[in-house]
Amino acid sequence: STLINFSESSVTANLDANNPESSSISAIVPTATATSKNLQVEGSLPDVDWFDSENYPEATFESTKITSSTPLEFEVDGILTIKTISEHQTFSLTIAETDNGQKASGEFSVSRITYELGLSSQPDTEYVGEDVIIKFEFELLP
Repeated sequence: STLINFSESSVTANLDANNPESSSISAIVPTATATSKNLQVEGSLPDVDWFDSENYPEATFESTKITSSTPLEFEVDGILTIKTISEHQTFSLTIAETDNGQKASGEFSVSRITYELGLSSQPDTEYVGEDVIIKFEFELLP
């Protein structure tokens, strides 16, 4: 599997375990900031076949519902938009204490085929799998 890192993102998170229904998360990821140790992959990512960064410079996530089972565990429902495709996603978000305060992290899987990523160059899953695991982590301000 190839790891792709986005060096920039902007996350606005309001997480309140006592009032999870008022919680929200919004994220913007500039697709042109994608990097990979595989330079062939990295070079292809901004192309029309993949993120088409020139025409769709940002991928976005907007929460639609957040619930909480414990003060440090949230279930997040929302819409992930890549290019013109918006799909419902659900994931667990965990809050952890760090030396600098708190950080939030989680992961979920999406289909690159659903998001029409690489359909021209990699139409099947022989060389590039269908499922893409998105892992995220961000610091929470006090």
